[in-house]
Amino acid sequence: MPLAKRLVNCNLAAADGDAFTPYIQIPNGATKITVQFIYTGLDNDITCTMQQSLDGYNFDTCTNDEDTPVAIILDKDFPSMTLNVSD
Repeated sequence: MPLAKRLVNCNLAAADGDAFTPYIQIPNGATKITVQFIYTGLDNDITCTMQQSLDGYNFDTCTNDEDTPVAIILDKDFPSMTLNVSD
């Protein structure tokens, strides 16, 4: 299966609190998802948490098998970070 690529450009001002990216629809039946964040100008590390929605309005935090939120930390000292999710 070829890699599906979709770019979502976001200018997020996270300095004053939470910031949200536009949602990305995942095809039905997808079992492996890779999301790459490319960023600049972070003063501090930022935690990104994955959320899901069935209606596009109400979002809930995704959790793993141990009921821990699926999240990554964007390291202020590096220009990108990749999140891999399977199953």
